[in-house]
Amino acid sequence: MLSKTTTQRRHRFEHLVDEAERAFREDPRRYKRRLLWLGLLGYAVIGGALFLIVALIGGTLLAATLSTAMLVLLINWQLVIVLLLLAGVLIKALWIKIEAPEGYRLERAKFPALFAELDALQRTLGAAPIHRVILTDDFNAAIVAVPRIGIFGPYRRTLSVGLPLLLSMAPEQARAVLAHEFGHLSSNRSGFNAWVYRVRASWGRILEAVAQTRGIAAGTLHRFFDWYTPYYWAYSFALARANEYEADAAAGQLTSSEDAAAALVAVHTYGDLAGEHFWSPLLARADHQPQPAVRPYTALRQFFKQPVMEADAFQARIAPLLERRTDRSDTHPCLRDRLAALGQPARPPGPVEQSAAEAWLGEGLLPILATFDHHWISRNRLRWQGRYRKTQETRAALAQLKTKPERELTATDRWNLASWSERLEPGLDPLPLYQAYKDMKPDDADVDFMIGRHLLARSQPEGLAYLERAAGQRSLTLDACNLAIAYLRRTGDEPAVERWRMRGEQHQDREEAARRERTGVSPDDILIPPQLPGDALRDLRVQLLEIGNIRDAWIVRKAVREFPEDPVYLIVVRLLPFASQHFTMQRLATEILCPGSTLFILRRRLHRRLRGQVRDQGQRLL
Repeated sequence: MLSKTTTQRRHRFEHLVDEAERAFREDPRRYKRRLLWLGLLGYAVIGGALFLIVALIGGTLLAATLSTAMLVLLINWQLVIVLLLLAGVLIKALWIKIEAPEGYRLERAKFPALFAELDALQRTLGAAPIHRVILTDDFNAAIVAVPRIGIFGPYRRTLSVGLPLLLSMAPEQARAVLAHEFGHLSSNRSGFNAWVYRVRASWGRILEAVAQTRGIAAGTLHRFFDWYTPYYWAYSFALARANEYEADAAAGQLTSSEDAAAALVAVHTYGDLAGEHFWSPLLARADHQPQPAVRPYTALRQFFKQPVMEADAFQARIAPLLERRTDRSDTHPCLRDRLAALGQPARPPGPVEQSAAEAWLGEGLLPILATFDHHWISRNRLRWQGRYRKTQETRAALAQLKTKPERELTATDRWNLASWSERLEPGLDPLPLYQAYKDMKPDDADVDFMIGRHLLARSQPEGLAYLERAAGQRSLTLDACNLAIAYLRRTGDEPAVERWRMRGEQHQDREEAARRERTGVSPDDILIPPQLPGDALRDLRVQLLEIGNIRDAWIVRKAVREFPEDPVYLIVVRLLPFASQHFTMQRLATEILCPGSTLFILRRRLHRRLRGQVRDQGQRLL
């Protein structure tokens, strides 16, 4: 049975991982046998459901040939309808469509150099064939297997490669990245390991797909996979981590340990560096340019041909990554351990003279860059224009605010002065401005968050006290926890990391409980007076009259345990005869402006106990 809280589930997962790693160390063959049977269990459940469908239909038809009474039922279609409905429910639960990743499709005939590389990797490693190759806009590479029939095979494998990754690496380094991905599916190194890798990926996607289906049969499958998938992931964790080292070794052997190490360093750093030194300055142009007159991917190609930063600065940047230790949050070992396994230090990859994109895509690269540029501009044009307009308005308001005498500045003025200056004047230190605002509003959690963030960015532990106060505000809790955890991990204070992580997980549990409380009404609910002012009640009455078709309506408040300061109201209505129930309830849900979270419900659908509470505790609107 799954643990009730996020923290308990995490502890359970970590316990299973420790157990699996211990079993793997003590008796690898026994561990793999158990993992094999555990992997087959999932397929057995799916196969059993299909067998049930076939057995029900086949058994009924057989019984009809042997029993006159059964034959009569079949002739009258009564049993046939029941069986078809049951079969339909089970098939619908199993017939889940898992979407393939999307991107810019690369054809073999147009890009022979790239496909020659992929064919060579596949042959050398004995990996399963790739059916589609797509380019994406992220800094990653992955092979995704999607079943063609429901959740069953045969599988159609898609290799997705980020265009920024190919632009940032020399062919040897990009070859190492692809060799790592093919290494996961290599039957030459360990067919069982490759099978486990595929099964781990499959069950994760199946759980996600099952969770989106509805119905009794789908719910039963979801409960099983909700238990099974985390358990299988945890127990296969040890082998999955070993598979990462094997995939790195495959990359090193097919290229060189130096190239494999350089690729690892690039994957861990270049995405963030490009975000900081390329994408952020590019987006900042929207503060001054009304239209996105940019060609981002064409410019990114040139960006990677220059040193991203000096060697000393790069070493300072990578030092925190090398200090991180391998933990149980990811099957990928930490960068330091992976480099050690390759026997290589962390060297800056250096500028790219000829990128893998140029070498493998050839003359097709320019049209690809133009397509990515066009799509980026299309997706971001409106946001760019909106940022420009907002920036001009803010810049004018900031200039006017600076002319205001210091003694006349209100608390709102000081907050705007701090936040606008931080955004529009990057050379200015905004911390004193936030502190001046805090002097006027000492209990404001938002300013505690901002001061804490700036102090921790300067490695000043006093920022934790500010985040502690900020975390008391519901909207800031998770952000404050994440900031504190990131800082404490840099300092190596694992006990404090655990405390903040538990706080964040407890908040997530409260949010989930609050969501459940606010999505429906049960007979056990307690209803209380709405406690709304008269003008709010009059406004609701006017809106309900405009909807029409309503005979009478009451409003009442639902007592909730989680975040009671965020009220939940019920508006209970009775409709006029012949009024369209679906149309009227849809209008109520989409057109009525309510003071907080509000549920609309027909009075006849309420439990009798709740009807009495509505009459006794509610306020009549119509």
